[in-house]
Amino acid sequence: MPFNAFPNWSRRLRLSRVLPLVFIAVCLGFYLADGTTKIFSRTSYSTKVPLQCAAYGIKGRDIEGIKELNTTNRITILDSESKTEDTSWLNETERTPVRDHQQFPFKYSLNEPDACAGGVDIINFIFVAPDDRLTRLHIRNKWGNATFFPYTHMKTMYVIASADSEATQKYLQRESDSFHDIIQLDFFDSYENLTLKTLAILHWTKTFCPNAKWVFKSDTDVFVNSFAVAKYLRQTASDFVCSVCKRCPVCRKGMDCLEKWWVPEQDYANEYYPPYCHGSAYIIRTDTAIKIYERANKTHPLVIEDAYFTGVLAYDMDVTYTDLSRKLFIRTTSRLPRDFVQGSSLMALHIDTFSRRSPKLWRLIVEYNTGLH
Repeated sequence: MPFNAFPNWSRRLRLSRVLPLVFIAVCLGFYLADGTTKIFSRTSYSTKVPLQCAAYGIKGRDIEGIKELNTTNRITILDSESKTEDTSWLNETERTPVRDHQQFPFKYSLNEPDACAGGVDIINFIFVAPDDRLTRLHIRNKWGNATFFPYTHMKTMYVIASADSEATQKYLQRESDSFHDIIQLDFFDSYENLTLKTLAILHWTKTFCPNAKWVFKSDTDVFVNSFAVAKYLRQTASDFVCSVCKRCPVCRKGMDCLEKWWVPEQDYANEYYPPYCHGSAYIIRTDTAIKIYERANKTHPLVIEDAYFTGVLAYDMDVTYTDLSRKLFIRTTSRLPRDFVQGSSLMALHIDTFSRRSPKLWRLIVEYNTGLH
């Protein structure tokens, strides 16, 4: 019998290891050639960190609505002192068809359409993660408490994106039924989608709260003296009340800035942003906020939400900014100004909501403004 008639067992063993790898490589090649590269894309549903409209499968960027800057703006900036569960339910957004970019493309999973009944002057929106129930609880015990509404006429609402589990969604539903202060949208919760939360609060204001005087957006690490805010807003006629960023450069890849702030030139070509409000906390007059919403791109707004909504879209609107830089306390030490309770600062930025000083500080503010103990 010829020598090669017997199988070479060592060669067969090697082939049994190599062939599956070859098969996988061939399949991967067809997969990539077909253009379906979602597994490597930042817009992949599985990453849970999509760009704004990953849920709709939109390719490329529609930058309509992002206007080029011109030299005929009428912006005025005033200094404040001078004046393993079943998660199939999560996939509903993937089946939602793409709408006209000038229509609001999202649905409210939880909503309070009657929240502004009763003479709301200031609607305070706080962006918070679905599972961050402790933050919501602490704020409800302070300026978010309806007890103080007669003094401030301010209503606090929590803006939330899709929950990542059915258990979290059920808890949100119970929380919403108890407090009636949650607005939930059907897109993913990610940094890139903060711009969609901003779009949502403008749409919500236009639709459900157009008679409020002010739209007030604040982060969870901002401690708000709602009494001082309400008093200050009664005395100003500006369109924007905030800490104004003047001649701030657009962050590009390779620059000394965080990657999440990178903006490619095809999204925004200018070297600098127009004046805009820093995103930690800003207040917009409601009629101005509605005009900004109407100008905004509804499906692909610029990722840098504060620059886009309070700067780029407002640039040629003949608006006025009151710069609150001197009325905001940025916590660089462990001690707040002595007169913070009296309203020397409207807000304290980057403060720990859960710190031991926080309840005491709020109690002092309440006593000073209401006489309540």
